[in-house]
Amino acid sequence: SNNNLDFVSGPNYRYLAAPTVAALSVATGPVRGGTVVSVSGTNFDVSGPSGYVKCLFGTREVTASASSNTTWIICTSPAGSAGAVAVKLSFSNGVDYTPTSTTFTYYADQTVSSISPVNGGVGGGTNVTVTGSGFAGATQCKFGSTAVATATVVNGQTVMCLSPVGSAGSVSVEVSQNGLDYTQDGVRFEYQATATVTAVYPVQGTDAGGTTLVVTGTNFADGPLLYCKLGSLAASQGTWLSSTSVRCVTPASGSTGNATVQISNNNLDFVSGPNYRYLAAPTVAALS
Repeated sequence: SNNNLDFVSGPNYRYLAAPTVAALSVATGPVRGGTVVSVSGTNFDVSGPSGYVKCLFGTREVTASASSNTTWIICTSPAGSAGAVAVKLSFSNGVDYTPTSTTFTYYADQTVSSISPVNGGVGGGTNVTVTGSGFAGATQCKFGSTAVATATVVNGQTVMCLSPVGSAGSVSVEVSQNGLDYTQDGVRFEYQATATVTAVYPVQGTDAGGTTLVVTGTNFADGPLLYCKLGSLAASQGTWLSSTSVRCVTPASGSTGNATVQISNNNLDFVSGPNYRYLAAPTVAALS
């Protein structure tokens, strides 16, 4: 109306119940962004044109990537700065945002720089030390595309991960704080067929050590982490002869008795074979 008396009519305007934001499926993510978040709440109106639903992370607005019912919306977090921000939704192309919000916390990007050891058996169980940065809140490690293991935080630069069962071949080891977004550094871990020890020759020698042994078995890997061990004595580097044969030199034992012959492809995970027998060193006293 131009005179507050005579009114002309046009299209309808629709009043909606006020939407509310209640919770997030994941409440943390790296500052690089890209975290896929399901936002739940009530009275979500998804009947508008494509791209009409917006998500606001602090002051950064993104278009919802999926919106198919009245109680949840999928948003992908934009890049941000470390710290907490309010998450709100708009169903009017960014004109009006929900009066309620919930909190999403950005954390510094994590990086993986190295791992030790770099190989382990396909049966899993290798205790892998992962070195990098930003690990204070790390919760999971991933070996390859799907195999996930719990991360044990040592400090902000180190976590320990127990390798899960895998298949022979090379996989990347990545770390995550929220169990969804992983590092993307590509540091490799080699799954190897599990070694076996079947025989040792000779089967005995003196407790002074220094006896050269040939250990036979399967799946011995040629590399600097190929080690031999007898019982609880200190391990020593073995000499690779073939995938079925390793040369070892016995350490001094200080006592007589049996010691289990063990071989490792990574100087950490040892497999056991038959016993080697330490004997008291013979002495020659006199001639007739």
